[in-house]
Formats: sequence, C-alpha cells, structure tokens
Amino acid sequence: MIQVRGNTITFAVACEYRSPDGKKQFLREITKHTITLTKTKTIIHYDVHLIGGRDGARIGTKEEGGLAGRVATPLAATSKKGGYLIDNHGRRGGQKVWGKQADWVDYRGRVKGKAVGLLMMTHPKNPNRCWWHARDYGLFAANPFGPLNA
Repeated sequence: MIQVRGNTITFAVACEYRSPDGKKQFLREITKHTITLTKTKTIIHYDVHLIGGRDGARIGTKEEGGLAGRVATPLAATSKKGGYLIDNHGRRGGQKVWGKQADWVDYRGRVKGKAVGLLMMTHPKNPNRCWWHARDYGLFAANPFGPLNA
C-alpha cells in the first residue's frame, strides 16, 4: 500500500529468500521506504527488518552488503571539483573511511556552484554500527553485518 501525506510518500516491500528449489525459506525482508521532499533536500528513510526462517539465515560480510550510494561524478573525491567524503569521526577520504565503523558518512561537494551531497547514517538502535565501503570515485556502502574483508 502506498501512502501520500503532503510531501511524503511511504510504501513497503516484502521479499523472501529461498533455497534454489524454492522449498526452504531462509529469510524474510520487510523494507519500508519513506521519501520526503522539502525545498532544499530529499530525505529517504530506508527501514529494513530481516526475519530468519525456520532453518535460520547466515549473512556474510561482503563489502556491498547493505545499502549503497553513488554520487555524481563532480562530487567524487577523484574529481578536480573538490568533492570529498567524511565520517562522524572526522576521517576524510576513502582510504581513511573504508572498512571503518562509523555512525554516518557524508559525501559532498559543489555542482554548478551549489553545495550538494549525500549523507547516509545508521539508526542508533541498529545492533551494529556500520562498516563502510567508501571509495574516492563516488561509491559508498553501509554494511551493518560485520567487518569488511580486505
């Protein structure tokens, strides 16, 4: 069901993760998306609930496990436009942020003279603070499942 209230739209998606033959359900995922538009920003709240099946589920520690974002090329730290990423500990740049735990990572810069950016943060009630797969070319992913494999 989709709900629209003012400048906010909310919808949910339910997924099942099953064995290749479809007989065993390992995991259910219920994700609620809430998107709010304001005059100066778009806020996307992505709330994921994972429920293990009868036989349980094991989630590994891949770099890409979790939620990922990619910024426009002018914002990338590798561009000559001055883009950069920083975490809540003040670590700046992909080499310093990659593989570290943090509450949030902000990728920001300027496009056509305007300050723009993408901030990803984890909910304080998450069982783990996220480990970050962050790269200077514009990719960053929040992985709440465990330390990244080098």
